[in-house]
Amino acid sequence: MMQIEAIARYAKDLSVLYAEDEPHTQEAMRSILSNFFKHVYVASNGEEGLELFKNHQPDLVLSDINMPKVNGLEMVQAIRSVDQEIPVMIITAYSDTQYLMDSIFLGIDRYVNKPLNDQEFFKNLLVLLKNIHQKREAEAYQKAQMRDKLNAAALEALKSTSDIYPSPTFVFDARRKLVFLNSAAMAILSQEELAGLLEGDCVDKFVLRKKGFMTSIHEEVEEGRKDQKIILKTNGAARIFLRNKALLHSAEEPLFLFSLTDITRVEYEKQKSQNLSAYLHEMLRQTRKTKEPQKVVVQDALQNSPKETPAPSLEPQSYEQMRLSAMHVIHKESAKEYIESLSTEVMEELQEMEELEKEMRDTFIELEEHFNLASLHGAARYFERYGRVIAQLMDFQDVAYSLQNLSEFLQGLMDVEFNQKKMLILLQSVGEDLANWRETIFVNQASNDIHYLDASLLSSCLQIKMDFGESDTESDDLELF
Repeated sequence: MMQIEAIARYAKDLSVLYAEDEPHTQEAMRSILSNFFKHVYVASNGEEGLELFKNHQPDLVLSDINMPKVNGLEMVQAIRSVDQEIPVMIITAYSDTQYLMDSIFLGIDRYVNKPLNDQEFFKNLLVLLKNIHQKREAEAYQKAQMRDKLNAAALEALKSTSDIYPSPTFVFDARRKLVFLNSAAMAILSQEELAGLLEGDCVDKFVLRKKGFMTSIHEEVEEGRKDQKIILKTNGAARIFLRNKALLHSAEEPLFLFSLTDITRVEYEKQKSQNLSAYLHEMLRQTRKTKEPQKVVVQDALQNSPKETPAPSLEPQSYEQMRLSAMHVIHKESAKEYIESLSTEVMEELQEMEELEKEMRDTFIELEEHFNLASLHGAARYFERYGRVIAQLMDFQDVAYSLQNLSEFLQGLMDVEFNQKKMLILLQSVGEDLANWRETIFVNQASNDIHYLDASLLSSCLQIKMDFGESDTESDDLELF
């Protein structure tokens, strides 16, 4: 019974060619073999058998010797000229020595006599099937070793090039298992997130699913589609990336490379431009409707009671003024709602802003007592650090960018031959606005609109560059936004 089960296990995915000219024997053997093999090809003579072999390439050959047209040994000889290793079992009623010698010469693997003894036949068949199985296992092992060597070599070559690539890069195998990520990819991850990926976490756990963006780093896109934007929230910060995919053919097993280009700033600029366009459109509509400024009711950022505020002025405005007027997004989000969407890690890192505010106040005191270039550059570095903390929040990229830009401007000043008192007042104003912004949004959570102070902060940064920069500042001013 165990012998039959073993034969069934080994033969279930194999095919066999059986050649026999006697109809009754042929039909009986076909019935037996069909219980074990996936495919059974039956021939009535050696000529038919040879044709079936050429068409189907079976895994095993069973054949009688004495058949019309082409006998069994002649058929095997022709088959051996094509495939020298295919297992062959000869079944015959003859015991002639010449047939035995010819069988040995042809490399016949097994030789059984008619009438068949079931036990003897199945015993020999099992030996052939085991040999086939062991041979295939050995070949698979050798291929796996070769594939692993090729993959390792290809991966090493990939690491040596992509690790110096500035964009975050992830490499996956065909089963979507992460096999490599470069240093730029590690830099956008926290230590905990990186450890999770190395232990088998999926990169898609960092994907923020929003309309218009990809929902998976592996998402297939239509051929020719260029818009492959994806939002990843890693290390507490949400960023927008342009995903690029490449198939690497250098290894035996295909590898898939995904590189991410940070376009957060570009997308933020796009949104601000859309807001500006809508604002200008509203101004034009108001101009056509009436020449008299109208009163509109808006919700005060810090109070629950509404108040009347003049509609957008119809007086001519500069481009910078219009940008600031259009800074608010249409949909307002309260501080409480916003804080609930942030991770604990981000909130802990934002605590650094309070420490920076204390250091900035000390620097302003020093500037007030001894205004010099070193103290001014020190204040600039605090603005830069404050901007880096804010940059973790995708919703405040304009504020972060403006602070960093202001810092670069201040650190680029080579003397203090200007109105120092005015400079100090403006810098103190930025510092106070930042402290008020942090307190109102992240501590008291009292604001009904998290962007209530954006325009004021940006305007203050712009004012410093306009008042203390070169006379032709138009191009520099635009860099703030």
